[in-house]
Amino acid sequence: MNGRRSRGLYWKFTLCAVTGAGLLAMFGLRSDPVDNEVFNLYAGAKLGPQRLYDPESYREVAASLGAKVIDARFYYCRMPYYEVFTKPLSWLPYPTAVATWRFVQILAIAAAIVLWPGWKSTMAMVALVSLPAVWVVALGQDVALVLLAVAASVALARRGQWFLAGMVFSLCLAKPHLVIFVPVAMLALGSFRFLAGATAGAALQILLSFAVAPASWPRQWLSILSNSQMHPHVEAMPGLRALTQTGAGIALAALIVASLAIAIWNLARLRPIEETIAYALAAGIVGNLHSYAVDCILLIPAITLAVRSRQVFARGLGIFLATPLPYLAMIAGFPVLLQTGILALVHLAFARAVRLKPAARGETA
Repeated sequence: MNGRRSRGLYWKFTLCAVTGAGLLAMFGLRSDPVDNEVFNLYAGAKLGPQRLYDPESYREVAASLGAKVIDARFYYCRMPYYEVFTKPLSWLPYPTAVATWRFVQILAIAAAIVLWPGWKSTMAMVALVSLPAVWVVALGQDVALVLLAVAASVALARRGQWFLAGMVFSLCLAKPHLVIFVPVAMLALGSFRFLAGATAGAALQILLSFAVAPASWPRQWLSILSNSQMHPHVEAMPGLRALTQTGAGIALAALIVASLAIAIWNLARLRPIEETIAYALAAGIVGNLHSYAVDCILLIPAITLAVRSRQVFARGLGIFLATPLPYLAMIAGFPVLLQTGILALVHLAFARAVRLKPAARGETA
């Protein structure tokens, strides 16, 4: 029986690996060698904290590389501490820096799977067929590091090391809008040690920013974040920015965020922390104003839970979200498929948790 199960797992992994290789060949290998997410980090590391928020300086770096780069890459959207962390990239020739950063993202995805409590084989297969994961690696997006930080944080929390878990979670400060529902879950659990650790870690990173950059950096940084050039292709965002263009849209967006917050709050009280945080990451993809297809790599834990579900609808929804279809539809200007799928995923989990309320928190889906 074990031999048959092992052979079945082998063939599943093989199929997923072949599918992932096909996705990489179709959507990953054609990425521009310069016009990618690495350019922004590389140029910022080259320029240093003094010129970190000067778009014209990024144009000069692009010109020195002999490349045309879209305007959004000229706006550094992270705090100055991040330039310190990524400084080693500037010591490398640009092609080597890109290859190195891509390899870092691959390692981050693999480490996140290893660290996340439970479901490792299923999560690995979901990651292999994930189109957002392909885009993360191809474009050199650092959201894989957010997934790794959350996975490490969950693993530490499961061991009762709540303060350290919060410190590790604070590394998500580079993209805080994607993890806004994790603190909601921790508040519901009354885990103030986690929140204290996260606050301490964030404070250290902000202090480092003040230590290396001019005192005016907060104003410059906020100016960059509010610049419309930072938010191109609103119609292809899985978040709610497109919805907030009218008064009625703002009201609907607020209702969606509130419903997600309520779902995560109650899931935290009813389900194991690794499940709750998986759904909190999924909720964060929709419940923000700045997210793109690459950020959907954070759906991997929630999709993993769904495809393992005994509920036919939940399993089917998980399989659908694991395919490239909703992401291709989104970049084509139809994000509603993905948004609806994520909302259904979170609220189905909430409804099931309420129905199974007497179950022990240690139970897995």
